[in-house]
Amino acid sequence: MPIPTAQAEVAAFLSQLAGSPPLETAGSLVFTGSDDVLKLRKAISRPVADSRSRRWRRVQADYELAVSAPLAPGLHHDLLAIVRRSDGGLALASEPLSPDTPAVDWALRMTRVETTDFARACVDADALEGRAADLLADRVFTLHHHPATPPQTGGGSETGRILALTTVKAALDAGFAQADVQAWAGTALMRLDDVGRLLDERTAAGAPVARHGNLHLGNICRWQHEWTPVDAIPPDPPTGVPDAVWDVASLLIELHAAGLDGPANRLFSRYVARTGDAGLVALLPLFMGIRGLLRAADLATADPTDASRRAQFSAECLDRGQSVVVAVGGVPGVGKTTLGRRLAVDLGPFPGALLMRWDDVRKRLLGLVPEAPSDGAGHDLPAVTRTRDALVGQVRAAALAGRSVVVEALFLDPTDRAAVARAAAEAGAAFTGLWLDAPLPLITERLEGRAYDASESTVESLRTANQIDPGVFDWQRLDTTDADAALAAAQAALAAYRRRPARRARAPGAV
Repeated sequence: MPIPTAQAEVAAFLSQLAGSPPLETAGSLVFTGSDDVLKLRKAISRPVADSRSRRWRRVQADYELAVSAPLAPGLHHDLLAIVRRSDGGLALASEPLSPDTPAVDWALRMTRVETTDFARACVDADALEGRAADLLADRVFTLHHHPATPPQTGGGSETGRILALTTVKAALDAGFAQADVQAWAGTALMRLDDVGRLLDERTAAGAPVARHGNLHLGNICRWQHEWTPVDAIPPDPPTGVPDAVWDVASLLIELHAAGLDGPANRLFSRYVARTGDAGLVALLPLFMGIRGLLRAADLATADPTDASRRAQFSAECLDRGQSVVVAVGGVPGVGKTTLGRRLAVDLGPFPGALLMRWDDVRKRLLGLVPEAPSDGAGHDLPAVTRTRDALVGQVRAAALAGRSVVVEALFLDPTDRAAVARAAAEAGAAFTGLWLDAPLPLITERLEGRAYDASESTVESLRTANQIDPGVFDWQRLDTTDADAALAAAQAALAAYRRRPARRARAPGAV
């Protein structure tokens, strides 16, 4: 997209200061110097982000400072006014400005970050796999719960309706077939009817809202060894403030487009583990569908092939799958989490099954990050009961929303096994139990090599658990000596629920 005509003079001035033409993003022009960069919001109109007003560009820049600066001290510096000198030229000025010196535009001054430090550049290097996905989810969690960010109230179901209708207009304007867009809209509005009351209840309860507004791999960078979202945009006043699910859905859609379904599933499960927010699970299909089609409309001119693929996927996101609850049990170190993570990725519609771990819930109820030491807390009978109740409640809520769940715990106690099976039945979901075994020396070796994990089990814990008789039950037994063979057996048992081509909501197709 060319530099907006109204900003040509400002862009030429900033290019001269930087010594090179700007880098262009969807919503900004970035002028890169040796140490700092100056970011100018484009005077353009995009769905849910209209920046044509100079006053609103100032609001957008102030918002980014307010939201992003507390997360990354030293990355964002200040907002500079671009003013007219007495000789007619342009200059940068710090605020406050005198009444007789109006700003022509504003530039946000930031520390320079190399392009190789942005998440988009990390895709081919597998740098978003494993723990990196957990850390990214943690940063989104911090973004939504940071005490220094400005308070906002969500717009509830009305904001959801406006987003859906805005998406329909954007898709039609982009040239997608009217009949297909109407079919997509019908499905999306049905999904909104399903979750509208939940959206309004969350708004009334003060649930977290979307703080970023446009989260994707191109505006997440590494800063001081942590993932940091940049380029946050405030919600347009006519639209209202979306639920926090909007940010999560946006990022999941972009991970899928990059071929990163594994990291997407891990980020999804980690975010829910940190928040305990089972309600978000019910909202995800609608908001992924909206975000997916909006992004497709954005790309329709520049990359019609990618746009068509994204439009098809946006329709798939609106489908509701048949949920299954898979309980994975066994002694510490037998491989429950390893199997559960791999199994969850393609179990049910994208982003796959929600992986829930007993120890994640226990740590959250203690107010701890999953990997933080608990010093033995959370193992007394009242704490165990609270953990079981919270875990089972989230399993039931996710399954009721049509999301499959992989729930991982020792399950040595028949009470725990009965509780999770009952939750599946109450949600109308299928249930499968998997019991993992392996030779004791191998399990011991795995435990001794464990690091970065919510479980604090030791070899002594293993010895204790190994002496407990779990009783007689009908779960399928799997030997995890060969992890790949165990996964194949589990996938075969769950073949009916794995993601595959099926009846889809009709997808908008390019004319």
